[in-house]
Amino acid sequence: MSRCILSSLLVISLSLPLAAADGLAALFDTQVHDFGDVPIGPTLHHTFTIKNTTNQTLQIGGLRVSCGCVTPSTQTYVIPPGKEGTINAAMDTRRFVGAKQVTIFVLFTQPRLEEVSLVVRAFGRTDIAMNPDRLEFGKIKRGSPQTVSTTLTFGGGLQVTEASCESGYVQLSISAAK
Repeated sequence: MSRCILSSLLVISLSLPLAAADGLAALFDTQVHDFGDVPIGPTLHHTFTIKNTTNQTLQIGGLRVSCGCVTPSTQTYVIPPGKEGTINAAMDTRRFVGAKQVTIFVLFTQPRLEEVSLVVRAFGRTDIAMNPDRLEFGKIKRGSPQTVSTTLTFGGGLQVTEASCESGYVQLSISAAK
């Protein structure tokens, strides 16, 4: 009897670090990403990062989505304590117009069975066009500059007033159409 009680206390004490109010969801850097207003055509990409701050190995058992316009993927199905993993979301803007919110369901099988919901959203606009709809740099030799461009076309008098780039490897510039 005392062994049973001792075993139960040990199991409870090992699971306490994971018993936060948000459960395993609290291990993600963010649970929602909003792409904002986007043209119809390009595939949008976002990476959700999960850091295993527990003392137990995390295992992802599967990924599923609420809409086929988003494709989830991961390279890290097993995340040891102290390590990071990622869930990638690719949203195909050709498959919707207007407001779209898609849930990615991440099923964890270890340290316990739990499903975490991640959300990507965008607003597909038909009054914005991008040609070509993606920028592809191809293979680039180290130290060699490569330039690619796209043309944005707007309806209703819209114009670009600000742009930013999240990569330290890409320099962004904007110029008016000639």
